[in-house]
Formats: sequence, C-alpha cells, structure tokens
Amino acid sequence: MSSLFVRCDASLSIGSGHVMRCRNLAFQFLREGYDIIFISRMQPGDLIDLLKLDFEVLVLPELTLQPTNELKGRKLYAAWLGCTQYTDARECIDALESRKFQQGDILLVDHYGLDIEWEIEITSKLVNSNMIKLVVIDDLADRPHHCDILIDQNLFDQCSYARYSGLTPINCLNLFGPKYALLRPEYAHLHPIIPTRRTLLRVFIFFGGVDKYQYTLSALDVLLKPEFSSLSIDVALGAHFPNKARVHELSSSRTNIFIHPPLPSLAGLISRSDIGIGAGGSTCWERACLGLPSLILPVASNQYQPALALCNYTKMSMLSSSEFSESLYQSLDHLLSTPEILCRSSILNSKLLDGRGCRIVFDEVQQFNEQPRY
Repeated sequence: MSSLFVRCDASLSIGSGHVMRCRNLAFQFLREGYDIIFISRMQPGDLIDLLKLDFEVLVLPELTLQPTNELKGRKLYAAWLGCTQYTDARECIDALESRKFQQGDILLVDHYGLDIEWEIEITSKLVNSNMIKLVVIDDLADRPHHCDILIDQNLFDQCSYARYSGLTPINCLNLFGPKYALLRPEYAHLHPIIPTRRTLLRVFIFFGGVDKYQYTLSALDVLLKPEFSSLSIDVALGAHFPNKARVHELSSSRTNIFIHPPLPSLAGLISRSDIGIGAGGSTCWERACLGLPSLILPVASNQYQPALALCNYTKMSMLSSSEFSESLYQSLDHLLSTPEILCRSSILNSKLLDGRGCRIVFDEVQQFNEQPRY
C-alpha cells in the first residue's frame, strides 16, 4: 500500500484553511487505498485532535512562539513555523525514521513557512526518498521550491505561470487555477443542482476557523439595522471564534438569525443562501462552486490579490478592512435594489469550478507518479 505523508499546521495565527484543504485531499487518497499520515506541530489552535479522528498523526513538539503582531511577509510565515526550517525538517525526519518508503509514496506540504531549504533537507535525508514525489500547495509565489508538483488554486489565469517563473524546477508539474481547489465531495455533487440566485433573502456569514479580528460581530451589527430586517441570516462560527457569547447576544434581538457551531461542512448553509460574507481564504471556492455571490474581505495580506481577482471576475465589490461596516452596508443596500447583480454573479461563480479538485489532483498525481523523479 502506498502512503501519503502530509506536513501542515493550524494555529490561532495560521488559521485552519491549510489543514482543512489537506484533509479534503487526504480523504480522496484514502478512498483510493492510500495509507495517510499527517505530520503536524502542537500549538494553540491546532487541529490535531480533528485529524486523529480519521488519520494517523505524527505530532511535532510544541514550541514557544514569538509575537507576530509586528511581523510581515516572510518573517511572519517563519514565525508561524516556530523554529528554523532545518530544525523542522530534522524533527520530521525523526518522526518518519521507522517508515520504509516505496515507489508511489507522496509527501504533501502546505505551509507558508517552508520552502526549498526544508524540501531539499528532508528529501535528501530520508531513506529511499528518491521514491517519494514531493507535492507543494502554495498561494504566495514568493519563494523557490524543490518539488515535483505545485498546486495553486487561485484565480490568476496565465499570470500564475509568470508568478512562479524561476521558483520551481523546470520539469515541475504546475496545477494552477480554481479547478484544483480542494473541496469536500458534496460540493461536486451539489454543483449541478443548485439554482441561480435571483433575489436577496438569506445571508451567510463565515470568517474562518479563528476570525481573530471578530468581523463576524461587525457584520452582524450592520445586518441588525432596520433596513435589513427582512433578511434571514446564517452565522457559522469557527472552532476558535473568540467571542461566541456576544454573537448569541446580538442574534437574540431577531428571530431570523441562526447561529451554527463548527460544522463538518458548510455546503448546506451555502446552498440555501443568496449572498455570502466572509474572508478571502479557501471558503471562497466553496461559495463559488455552489454559485453563491460573495462579499469578500481579505483578512491577511496574502488574500488581497486573489480576492481582488475573484471579485473582478464575479462582478462583486471587495469589502474594505479600514471601512468594513460602511462598505458592507453600501454593498448590501445596492444588492437589495439591484438583484440582477446576484443573478449575473451567481452564474459567473458556478462557472469557475465544479468541485472535483481533489479527484482531478489525485489523477494528475497518479499520472505524474509514473514518471521518473528528476
């Protein structure tokens, strides 16, 4: 039996998106008969217990993390790792020491703090590492990689190839675009049957697993205004949302606000909504797959350009972090008076992807696995 090894982390700083998309892809490999082993570091906000429900997890030791409030770019992502890349690679190698690798094994890496330094160190030191194909998930295009396959699900079209020029080996297989978004299987099942949105009656709010800036509360404050009283509201809370009591307090003032605890899938809430309000992470592709027009707020610097490209394509306004409440109010007010915008955006969203990304990636990896490693 071939194995898929997955190196990814979640934390209060990193969020949950990296682990969740890797988990979705891991289930696809599991269904195809692969043995799945996650490698993840213990830290506040990790999802190790969730992963252990379905997979073997090799847990890396918890480290004292430095404050990240003043850090940006590569310094921020390095702080997310919590140690040097060399140290992380050595700890991964120690965790994998007893494993005997075979032809067809895959190492999947999804971490902004890791690059060519880690990739060369781990592939050069693992026994029989020449049998392992290295697959990297990235969104940043800000550092070189030593990998066989690179996946970037964002909407940059042909610009993606320019973004990664010189950052991957010449014979690396590049999988670019939303068709490779790693979603749960129910999205592919629902994609062809969800009707186009034509009127604004129900709103879906979700700002990720952490929402450390509590935009959920700000969005609720706007929607509680009398002019939006006819709208039903679904609020999905992440596992580490910091102020659940306040959300419930606000929702108690109206009978058509529904608060949902962490769910295994958001597909049901997305399917019944007419507009989504949320961050610019992986959930963008869940909403798009089910044709949900979205008002997107980039909550991290790396989300800005992908969110802008998606909003431009789907003809929706991107929300402003500096004037969030005002930009949200104006957008909702405009959509109530011009519902034809919803119809157009819903159609454009559903054309972006069909939800089969995990299946497509698996097939691409299998085909590439038959080739010799560079």
